[in-house]
Amino acid sequence: MKKSSGSLPQEARLILLQLSTITNMSMEFPSKLVDQISDDFLKVLHTAIGCINYHTKYYVKVLRNAIKKFGTDEDGLSRVVVTRAEKDLKDIKKLYYKKNNVHLEDAISKETSGDYKKFILTLLGIKTKQLFLMKDIFRNGFFMYFLPREISEWIRMICCINDHKKFYEKSKKGSLSNIPMTTCVFDHQASPAQDAEALHQAFKGWGSDGKAIIAILGHRNVHQRQEIKKAYEEIYGENFIKRLESEISGDFERAMYRWMLEPADRDAVLMNVAIKNGPKDYNVIAEIACVLSAQELLAVRCAYHNRYKHSLEEDVAAHTTGHLRQASYFLTNNFDLLVGLVSSYRYEGDEINVKLAQTEANVLHEAIKEKKANYEEVIRILTTRSKTQLVATFNRYRDEHGISISKKLVDNSSEDFLKLLHTVIRCINDHKKYYEKVLRNAMKRLGTDEDDLSRVIVTRAEKDLKNIKEIYYKRNSVHLEDAVSKETSGDYKKFLLTLLGKQD
Repeated sequence: MKKSSGSLPQEARLILLQLSTITNMSMEFPSKLVDQISDDFLKVLHTAIGCINYHTKYYVKVLRNAIKKFGTDEDGLSRVVVTRAEKDLKDIKKLYYKKNNVHLEDAISKETSGDYKKFILTLLGIKTKQLFLMKDIFRNGFFMYFLPREISEWIRMICCINDHKKFYEKSKKGSLSNIPMTTCVFDHQASPAQDAEALHQAFKGWGSDGKAIIAILGHRNVHQRQEIKKAYEEIYGENFIKRLESEISGDFERAMYRWMLEPADRDAVLMNVAIKNGPKDYNVIAEIACVLSAQELLAVRCAYHNRYKHSLEEDVAAHTTGHLRQASYFLTNNFDLLVGLVSSYRYEGDEINVKLAQTEANVLHEAIKEKKANYEEVIRILTTRSKTQLVATFNRYRDEHGISISKKLVDNSSEDFLKLLHTVIRCINDHKKYYEKVLRNAMKRLGTDEDDLSRVIVTRAEKDLKNIKEIYYKRNSVHLEDAVSKETSGDYKKFLLTLLGKQD
């Protein structure tokens, strides 16, 4: 909670300001709580408000308490110094001196000793360049064997700072798309500048050359597409995406636009559209949140914030909360489930707790059987457990009750919340089978659902669309390319077939 509250969200501060006006309390609202703290919840509430209101001041208090206690609290001391060393430790040091008339370095020097003392003092005055040099040295790991345990643990913590940002940058460069299950046929020798020139030529005249656009962009991986965009804008001085959108239209334009986005940015856009569309598209929010890895979902949240200047969690909460005024319990559950899913950071390991799987399979069974108005335990399980653990739980459910949990939900899915729950479980249990069903439903209805069709093909083309195609054929005895060809037309059809790997 401390870490997530450190960004000073404007809305939260406005709420505190309004509260101070109503209650005649100062903005130091947390201090009013101190006298009333009698249980753990109020202590956590006090911490949360302190972090949101003025996190620098909060850290000063943590440091002061860590040092002034009988026996220094090295955990609290190390946590603040290590996590803020590359952020705002300079401001914290100034405020510490202002509050205590003692320099933080002097206070720490007095209360610590040995290599631990030297290390913490180094962080208090170190330059960023030096710190990165240290990180490079200690990443080797060999040197860790010669350091005291306390120092080695905190150096490891430093080496993990901003790892999620590196992952986001890595995903932007396209290095995450080199997976063998792609259906796309890429030309890895293509020149971005030559592609940009060819596209510019395709844009000329009355109506664009859709075939030429598809022949280039449909055969370039995500990194190549970003390089083409960059080269085009450098050569012609105009926004490539806007020019592309002005030259094509309809389903073809929407699919091509999303193809041109970086993966995390694309999922952020899909999330935003689903949020605005309301309950009918809640399944898309659940789909993205459940299919992506913890790191990928974190990258989407970063991309969402960069694009919309709001947090993903904030927008999901704001839009779903609006429906709560209808006083319908399943909408409350929708709210809790969706916010929990998009803000989740699941453990990615393969460990399974068999006893826990048994217990939680029973919890899920009772909740579905009784159709409880409050699915709090179900939501907790689905939003916090690792995917490996959840699959073990679902398997245990099937073994115990002779029916899969997803099939059981289909039989009881008269409520919107249970339908959403069904999507979550299918995406976690076997997302490829889930996508096959989305594709099948998109094309078997009266009138093709182009949004669903495009979403699956565009988002999975560089990941596992080859597997999805195989499952589709096994389930329907029809090749996916043939089904798509029958239900679509024009440049939109040609583009989707190109992503599916069909050659002219």
